[in-house]
Amino acid sequence: MKQYRDSTKTSVHRGPDVSKASAIVDACGTVDELNAFVGVAKAEIADKEIYALLTDVQNGLFRLGADIATPLGRDVQRITAADVQQLESVITAAEKELSPLRRFILPGGSDAAAALHVCRTVCRRAERILAALSERGEINSEAFRYANRLSDMFFIIARLVNSRIGLDEQEWKG
Repeated sequence: MKQYRDSTKTSVHRGPDVSKASAIVDACGTVDELNAFVGVAKAEIADKEIYALLTDVQNGLFRLGADIATPLGRDVQRITAADVQQLESVITAAEKELSPLRRFILPGGSDAAAALHVCRTVCRRAERILAALSERGEINSEAFRYANRLSDMFFIIARLVNSRIGLDEQEWKG
């Protein structure tokens, strides 16, 4: 029978085992959770272009996780300014299809858009964790910028999904 290791420590690319309560492990776990939610969103997406985009995002999230887990100075494929620029290009192109927002909107609409809004909120949590790590100089600063743009992209793509299937956005009535 397999021996299981129950410990408050875990192994990451950073070298010696670290606490499972560390910000690095929290960041990696949140990125993994986000990747799973992107998979949930993809299961609801009929639009082939958006499905392909989300597949690219999932690949980027694996790279982001490896980037976070690997100490600066060690060799790993890092998130770069070009990755951030790619997300900005996606956002710019999608915004051209959408009417400008004049008020806050309620998250939801179609099942796919609702799942993308969940992706946005999980990504915002990852972004907050990465902000702290970036401020302490523990991670690649482009990793934080990538998470920031990615959460914006999820918001825009959720709106785009609803728009392309003809669902009106529900405005907040606050």
